[in-house]
Amino acid sequence: MKKVTLLVIVSILFLAYGTVLAAPPEAKSQPVTVMNTPSNPVPITGTVNIANGSLPQYVSGNVTCTIASGGENATCDLYTVPVGKRLIIEYASCETALGTDDHATCALVTPVDIGGGNFSITTHYLPTIANLVTKSGTHFSVGQQVKLFADSVSANALQVEVFIQTTSSSSHDVRVSFSGYLVDVP
Repeated sequence: MKKVTLLVIVSILFLAYGTVLAAPPEAKSQPVTVMNTPSNPVPITGTVNIANGSLPQYVSGNVTCTIASGGENATCDLYTVPVGKRLIIEYASCETALGTDDHATCALVTPVDIGGGNFSITTHYLPTIANLVTKSGTHFSVGQQVKLFADSVSANALQVEVFIQTTSSSSHDVRVSFSGYLVDVP
């Protein structure tokens, strides 16, 4: 009888001790709907610390390059990167209309500081495609997500080069655009 009583007491102690040490029940998350209007915004308290000290400054640009009559290429300044900044290009596009047997190629030319006052100039070609062919001509375009870097160079802006292969003697306009953001040069 003493053994049974002792066993019951020990069992009760283990159950009580296990209940005390057991993890609390997991809280169930529920969606929250904020119904504030723009005239009564949700109040925010506290501070936000940015690791590198600044937020990126978003920029975009566009230019129309004209290829002269009988010409095959043109170079145009697209954007001048401010001193002490680096432009991170995230999207680039190019489009033009040419004759039916003509072809177009677009490229972004980016200067990148490699130290010691030296810059590496890199040409990035965008894969233009003929996406609309009519009796009067062909429409070429490209729009592509990219990750390109361009640094501030005193004499050079971010440039775009456009090349065409044409049988036409008339001039052609090529429209180029980009979007991205500026960061401080490390």
